[in-house]
Amino acid sequence: MSFSFLKIEESKYALSVHPPYGTSIYSSKIIEREDYRKEITESEIENAISQAIWKLFDEERMLFSKRLDVSEMDVVMADVRILYIKLDGGEVVNPVGFTAKAIEIGLAETLITRDLSENIKSSIPKNGKVVFTLEPTASCAWLIQKDSKKKEFAIARISDEKTFIYQSSNGEKISYISDFDWGVNHLVKSVSSKFGISENVARDVIRKYVREDMSADMIKGLKETISAPFSEFCRGVTVAVRNVKIKKPTLYIMNGDLSELDPKNISWKEAEAKMNFLPSIGHEEIAFHEMSSVDIHSPWNRIAKRRMKWLMCHK
Repeated sequence: MSFSFLKIEESKYALSVHPPYGTSIYSSKIIEREDYRKEITESEIENAISQAIWKLFDEERMLFSKRLDVSEMDVVMADVRILYIKLDGGEVVNPVGFTAKAIEIGLAETLITRDLSENIKSSIPKNGKVVFTLEPTASCAWLIQKDSKKKEFAIARISDEKTFIYQSSNGEKISYISDFDWGVNHLVKSVSSKFGISENVARDVIRKYVREDMSADMIKGLKETISAPFSEFCRGVTVAVRNVKIKKPTLYIMNGDLSELDPKNISWKEAEAKMNFLPSIGHEEIAFHEMSSVDIHSPWNRIAKRRMKWLMCHK
């Protein structure tokens, strides 16, 4: 399923979209002012927000459309949020009445395909309303960046069949960078083939290995079988980080089955990243964390939502 609805409160939902058909970008745009001595008006901020939203969308929809081999006209904005407003580098709650040479608008935009948009519209729970949209991996990366103050890292979301890689670049931008064909099923098949057991039993063995819910001798005996498929994972990660010129980054890994895995229980030689398996966290929890960090009902976010709808109608 490429999307899911997360109940926030009665009749209100967060929409979780999943790659490759949906992605979130966290970035900012700087709007230079013609006369920095004039006080900033509410109208000027509205125009700055509109310009920032369009600039980011115009840049990212091209990359998104190329990745999926669809027309740019088939890329739509599902949501936009104002993360912050800065004047000459200093964050302010309300910029109206101040003077500044430049206004920086921090944004989170979620892009989806038009087909996915239509599927979502036809699937919204009866009398339900979507108040917040996120792509959980990018959102998790933003929360890590915000809470840990880390500027440069990568984050990998591992599904059953694929791995999706996102990058936090110098604290300035969070975005998808690549994906490759490797998932938990590669581990399952390795264990299943090695010991001649069913894939369901192999999956249970992996869970026990991850939790170290077995003897030290069993862990030692399984280590090579568990580690072998990770060499392919490491190669995929290495290519991804080289392509965006990240040098020896920290890599956070998201996957419920592997959330308690201690890196010492895997041997790898080819990865150029320090790997950390994140604790299991549900999409609902990620959505609540971000919603508590961003005032989605602020005047600036209400303006952003109006401008997004206008831009989508007139693009």
